[in-house]
Amino acid sequence: MKWFFLMSFIAALMICAFLMSIIIFTFATRGAGGAKVVLALSLQLLFFGWAAREMFRSFKGIGLNE
Repeated sequence: MKWFFLMSFIAALMICAFLMSIIIFTFATRGAGGAKVVLALSLQLLFFGWAAREMFRSFKGIGLNE
């Protein structure tokens, strides 16, 4: 079970890094014209950042009561 939370945490971090690179690329190429795209991607980034935090908290809590 511990490996599931670890792999979920790593996957969430990789998705966050990918979304961040897309946001930077969109802002660099479109400027202010890509504000809607950047906003939509930022909301996804916020969700996956929250998911990564929760997976990390779950990973830290496993095995403490054993």
